[in-house]
Amino acid sequence: MSMDAATFLAVLRKLRRHPGPAGPAPHKPLMLLYALVQLRQHGRHRIGYRDADRVVGSLLARNASAGTRARVADPFLRLETDGIWQVELADRVEVLDGGGNGRPAILARLDPQAGFSDPILALLRHCPALVDEAINQLLDDNFPQDGHSAIITALGTDGAAG
Repeated sequence: MSMDAATFLAVLRKLRRHPGPAGPAPHKPLMLLYALVQLRQHGRHRIGYRDADRVVGSLLARNASAGTRARVADPFLRLETDGIWQVELADRVEVLDGGGNGRPAILARLDPQAGFSDPILALLRHCPALVDEAINQLLDDNFPQDGHSAIITALGTDGAAG
């Protein structure tokens, strides 16, 4: 499926997110921000689960509302249902529990790669300014303005390090 820039930004605006007591969960926006920042700053088009768990997990712990699980497994796998993400995983049965949730320990052991689907990646490479536009939109739509720079700094951590 091909997608233009306006459609991609509309998908980001309409992400299916778990409703929480203080508003929709930040899990998917943080995962997408991590992928976008890694693409922009390091040219990395796929991210490993362990790197995402380390970086996004710490941000979830700080940005999720009380009572929300800070699990990276959920957006890492569930973003596929939004039509812009793909996880490179041969056997999904092993990583899913009976409720369809990802099992963090198994994902950490397997360390699958994930990132934007090939058509979205092609769009982002063709329109590099769209990366910044998507980052700004995700930040503006999901997080208070005074926290934007701290989120970007934390997400810019080189996932290959450490």
